[in-house]
Amino acid sequence: MPKSTHTRRSTSISQAKIPISLQRKPAKSVACQRCHSRKVKCSGGQPCSNCRDADAIGACVYPTRDRQVKFSQQYVEDLLRENERLRDAGSVAPSSSVGTRQTPTTENQETVQNPLVEDRPQGWFFPMSSLDMPIHISEAADAAFATRFRETLTPHSVHIPRTSYVRDEALMLLSESQFNWPTPARARFLVKVALSTVCQYYHIVLKSSITEALEKAIKNNNDVERLMRCKLLALFALGEVYSSRVTAQEATFPGLPYFAQARRIVSIPAERPTLHAVEIALLLTLYSYNLNRRHTAYLLASSAVRLGIVMGLNMNVPDGLYSNRLAREHRKRLWWTAYVLDRTCCSKLGHPASIADEDIIVDYPSSDNLEGSTDFEHVEYTLKSIELAGLSQQTRQQLYSRRKHHVPFSQRVQTTLKKITKWMETLPPQLQLESGKGSAQPNSIVYLHLRFNQCCIIATRPILLHVLRAHCKSWTDPPINPRTSLPESALTLAETCIQCSRHSYRLLSEAWIHGSFAIFDYFYTQYLFSAATNLALSSLLGSAQSQSDGDNFNTAADIIRQLSQSGNFAAQEFLEHLDAMEESIGKVRSNSLIQDPAPRIPIVNDEASMPFTAPIMTAGMALAEPSLQEFLAETDLAISDIDNPSFDPLQTPYWPGIWGGDEWANG
Repeated sequence: MPKSTHTRRSTSISQAKIPISLQRKPAKSVACQRCHSRKVKCSGGQPCSNCRDADAIGACVYPTRDRQVKFSQQYVEDLLRENERLRDAGSVAPSSSVGTRQTPTTENQETVQNPLVEDRPQGWFFPMSSLDMPIHISEAADAAFATRFRETLTPHSVHIPRTSYVRDEALMLLSESQFNWPTPARARFLVKVALSTVCQYYHIVLKSSITEALEKAIKNNNDVERLMRCKLLALFALGEVYSSRVTAQEATFPGLPYFAQARRIVSIPAERPTLHAVEIALLLTLYSYNLNRRHTAYLLASSAVRLGIVMGLNMNVPDGLYSNRLAREHRKRLWWTAYVLDRTCCSKLGHPASIADEDIIVDYPSSDNLEGSTDFEHVEYTLKSIELAGLSQQTRQQLYSRRKHHVPFSQRVQTTLKKITKWMETLPPQLQLESGKGSAQPNSIVYLHLRFNQCCIIATRPILLHVLRAHCKSWTDPPINPRTSLPESALTLAETCIQCSRHSYRLLSEAWIHGSFAIFDYFYTQYLFSAATNLALSSLLGSAQSQSDGDNFNTAADIIRQLSQSGNFAAQEFLEHLDAMEESIGKVRSNSLIQDPAPRIPIVNDEASMPFTAPIMTAGMALAEPSLQEFLAETDLAISDIDNPSFDPLQTPYWPGIWGGDEWANG
């Protein structure tokens, strides 16, 4: 084939692949200004033939072309939508082309990460032994923040490894040992406890179906289908946890034999999973947390999500294939519970989620045509729980992940708090805490508000730590006044974090007083520890409420100490951190470093002068404060101290001695 023919064909083929609206039209020749004014044809060139013949070379000037490229309206709208999506996400998606991906410059890297978190090349890992891979510890974890707090007060502090949890060997021994099914009365009691406590917070099982299956098992002398037997065992385990008050020295953890047997039954994943498998994975997730086996809980919750993906729970099923209205609603709510628990595990451990929100196209739960059914709780509670789980994961992604962000840290905090504030503003009246009701508040609503407070704390406590570092600087360098050297926005965010911690402490201490604090529940213990850490930090800031916050920290530590003595594994872990905090605070005070008791941060509410039964500022009230609303409304936000990570050595987050000797550790 002649080369010219081949070239013409290649050109025509390549043009055929280009949309007609974007194909380049033949370029029009441009006349010089002299030829254009005389309305004669211009030959082009510099000078053109007309100007050269007329000896007017200086007048041969061509106009500057302002080319206008036409695009379709749909193309422009798509670009605008993508721009809005990226603005909401607070980051720019990385290039999909590996060959053209560019390495960020040093200036860009300064705004990539949370500037209060050091970006070590290896991240933060803790060695388990010389033969094992180290365990990664996320900066979003409460224990990690507690270590950062201690390191600010006493440099060269070492992270305390997690050793208080049920070991794999103990579970294996229990799964192989003799097992006794509970008596009929005991079985009914344990199932009733599980359904009326933790199963009130999450929709996992159909109560009517479970009651019917239990009675059938009792009638048939415990002979029941394998997966239903496993589900009942998981409910027995949870019933033991939420009905026990203390563990005897010679006894195992409440419900542990039931849990070990249930785990043994479902040790091999099913090739064709059913809803039973998803329900069992979620029940075992909740129990694993109570054993302080957080990694196991994360894996089980992720397994529930992936089982749901295999079954297509993340998508709607045509009515013709699944016409039973109650079954369809159970399917939807079960998926969203898996979503909530997966996001919950991710936010506590700082790990990625098992599925992106964009891949979920199933409808939200609904209360339509559910009249008379006792299997479904209020849909408003479920919807707000789902929304809050998504916010928790977004907070982790925006403020703690090591992905490359191109938006300053303070703006990401602002965007996150806007979404959190909107959640509270749209909370239905029946889900709000009523002032003065105390112990009359339903546990499920209290639990929802504790989750919300924790989301606010996670978003703001890096700023609180930054404020503490400024105060530490003032102790050794008296001319520095944190009240004037720190921007008002940073002080406002620190106060918001403290107010949310005070509210959580208030809710949990009242639950302890009135007997509604579950002794072996992981989540209540974790929220109390998180609040106590921030109260300990606040006690060092020299505000009018510092003394009160210090007293409440001591009370929270006493409660956790009692939980530890009762056999609560999470409390045993957190107590080690609290004792280390008390030691660090004692060293600071004994060195007489804290000398100026003057207020350092804006006083929003003087709780110290209030009686214990008086109304207290809630997290929602703290978010409604004018100073915080002004921060959220700022359009050109820039907190230079936070967005510029070039602090002095005291302010720079570093981890000396993180490897901490020869101890084996587990995050």
